[in-house]
Amino acid sequence: MKIAVLIRDQEHISLRIYRDSILRELVRLGIQLSPFSGHEKPSPVCDLVWDPGLGMRKIPSLFRWNDRRPLVATVHGIRAFSLPAGELAPTWQERLNLFFIKRALISDWTWFSRKVAAVITVSNFGAAELRAAFPVPIQKLHVIHHGLDHSVFTVTDAAQNCGEPYFLTVSRYQPIKNVDRLFSAYAGLKGTDLPKLVAIMPDYRPKKTCPGITVIHEMLSQKELAPWYRGAVAAVFPSLRESFGMPILEAMACGCPVITSNSTGCAEVAGDAALLVDPRSVNAIAAAMERLIEDREMRNSLREKGIARAREFTWSRSAHEHLKVFKQVLGESG
Repeated sequence: MKIAVLIRDQEHISLRIYRDSILRELVRLGIQLSPFSGHEKPSPVCDLVWDPGLGMRKIPSLFRWNDRRPLVATVHGIRAFSLPAGELAPTWQERLNLFFIKRALISDWTWFSRKVAAVITVSNFGAAELRAAFPVPIQKLHVIHHGLDHSVFTVTDAAQNCGEPYFLTVSRYQPIKNVDRLFSAYAGLKGTDLPKLVAIMPDYRPKKTCPGITVIHEMLSQKELAPWYRGAVAAVFPSLRESFGMPILEAMACGCPVITSNSTGCAEVAGDAALLVDPRSVNAIAAAMERLIEDREMRNSLREKGIARAREFTWSRSAHEHLKVFKQVLGESG
C-alpha cells in the first residue's frame, strides 16, 4: 500500500507530532508514504490520499481536483460550531471573522462530506461534534485516539526543581483554554505557603497576574516539558473544549496528578484518573486545587491511576487503527 500524505504549509505543533508519529509507525508496518504539499497534486501511483490535519486549517482547494482515488481525512475539531461566539471570539472583530469562517466551512463541508471516503476523529466527543454540525454519514466516521511518546513522558527522577512546590498548566493562550478562570481560581486560594502556579503559555497576552503566578512564554519541546510535569503538585487543564487534550496524557505519564474539565474530550481522555471539575466555575477549580494541596492520599491515588491510564495510549496502537481504516477504504482484509 502506498499513501499520499498532505503536508500543510502552516500547522500547529500538535498536528506535526500526531502526523509524524503515525507516519513513523506506518513505515514500521511496511507502508510506503508519498508526502506532498498543498501546492502540488499527490503522486499518481498512490492508492489513497490522507489529510492528517483537517480542522487545523481551512480545507484546501486542492481537494477539488478530479481524482477518483479514496480520500481519508483526520478531523481534529470544529470548535467554531460547538461553543458560543463570545467564548471563542471576545472582540467584535474576532466575532466577525468567526462568522465568515463558519460560512466558508459550511460550504466546504457540503462538498467534502460527499468526497471523503472515511473520516478519522480523535475522540468520541469529536465525532459527535462533527455530526452535530455537518451531514457526515456515521458509517464514514472512525474514532482513533492519539498515542504518546512514552520514552519522553515517563516517571523518572529528572524533575524540574523550582525551589518550592508548584501547580502547572500548559497551553497556548486562547479563550477556550480558560486561563483567566484558572488564574482567578488560584488568586482565591486560601491558606499560607501555597504552591506557585507555573503557566507554560506561548502567545500569552500580558495581563496583570496575582503574586505566585509565573508565565513562561517560550515554546518548550516535549523533552523540556516532561521535567516540569514530573515536579508539579498537579497539572491543571480546565479547558472549555478540547477534541482530545494531549497535556492530560503527558502529565499522567509523568506521574503528575491532573485536574481537568468534566466535559468534551478532556473527560474522555482522563477517564477516572483525574479530578474533574466544571470549567466555568472558578470556585470548583479552586476547590480542586485546595483538595490536592491538602490530600496527599488523593494525590498518590491520582498519580497511580494516571500512570496506568496513560499506558493505554500508544502511537503503535493508533497507527494500527489508522491502517485498518485505510485497508477498509481500499477493500482489503486483515
